[in-house]
Amino acid sequence: MTIHIDADERLETWKFIRDAGGYTHYNGNARRGDVILRWGANHGIHTYPAGARILNPHLVLSKRGQAHGFEEHRVSAPEVFWTMRDWRNGGSPQVVVKRDVGQMGTGMISTARPTDRMFGDAYLVQRFIPKQREFRAMMVGNLIAFFMEKHQPANGDFRWNEHRGAEWTNVGEDRRLHNNVKDLGHRGYRDWE
Repeated sequence: MTIHIDADERLETWKFIRDAGGYTHYNGNARRGDVILRWGANHGIHTYPAGARILNPHLVLSKRGQAHGFEEHRVSAPEVFWTMRDWRNGGSPQVVVKRDVGQMGTGMISTARPTDRMFGDAYLVQRFIPKQREFRAMMVGNLIAFFMEKHQPANGDFRWNEHRGAEWTNVGEDRRLHNNVKDLGHRGYRDWE
């Protein structure tokens, strides 16, 4: 069995995942029993062979769609404000405004004064959560297939995107941290099913 990643090979994140797990990038060829991890960057480019196990078979590329799914399945995520009224009733906190479909932090702003138009279908308005650390983990079955820590760009940008200067490092063998991440992953997946 081979594990393939159907992703844009130019993205550093997926190079880390590929290298950490010893995976290959999907080029349109797989055998029965292989596993293919889908990533939205190549949505619709490839078809998948019968008998391959596809992870992420139903990608949701819209950030608004993802937020609705998280709310529906009670998966913990930073609070989303769907209307200006929701935001005011929530105490008018600092927010991050993201394009509904976008990547690399493009068009993302942090503000304490969102406008009415930011609550439309083109954007997602989410409570800003200041952070000191960020972890990314990917699970395949019961195994953590990828577990790295992301670090803020040296220039202090609030967008922790690699395209903005964020960097990745491996997470050590902290058993408690690994177990907590595994538990969170299992609960999130179970709630989503």
